[in-house]
Amino acid sequence: MMDPPPPDAVLAACRALQFRDHLGIHIKLQGVPFPDNWIYIHSKEVKMARLSNYRNFSPVMAGSVAEISPVTAEYFATRGDSVWSSTDEALIALALQEMKQMKLIRSDKQALAGFVVRSAKAYPVMEIGYEKHIGLVKSWLKDFENLLPIGRSGMFKYNNQDHAIATGLLAARSALGLGKFDPWLVNIDAEYLEEVNGR
Repeated sequence: MMDPPPPDAVLAACRALQFRDHLGIHIKLQGVPFPDNWIYIHSKEVKMARLSNYRNFSPVMAGSVAEISPVTAEYFATRGDSVWSSTDEALIALALQEMKQMKLIRSDKQALAGFVVRSAKAYPVMEIGYEKHIGLVKSWLKDFENLLPIGRSGMFKYNNQDHAIATGLLAARSALGLGKFDPWLVNIDAEYLEEVNGR
């Protein structure tokens, strides 16, 4: 979208950075499948990566009916692979089958409703040498006063949602002239750079 376009070396560096896509399979379950907020799945026997139960974050998140658990089964994919290309119905069935396989539910009939959310480019892939590509892009971007990358995808930086939001807030404060903030320092020893009125 830049006019003039970035140098070829910068474009090549950008193209070298890869992302993983993410699927959230949200299912309203009868029962409480596990007592934790979320569990990470470390098994080659299933494709699921993480499972969250929002009732365990707060019963208010589960509505007024007792023994109902809104859960999210998370999968990583690459657009075009078998997981990403599956229908929503097939993904819900996969999540239920894997929860049964892990003995977290007894039957598919515990599922009362479900839907799928697909998020492209959700996770940056930290391959060997990616820092070189990021350095080249950052070096080119530093000459722009009116362009501040933010968030996980904009900065190719693995961080949590709080940190991603913080980068946006700091960029907005800089744009509004409330100081000079450097979003690149978010999540580095929990110290954020702020310079106000030259101080």
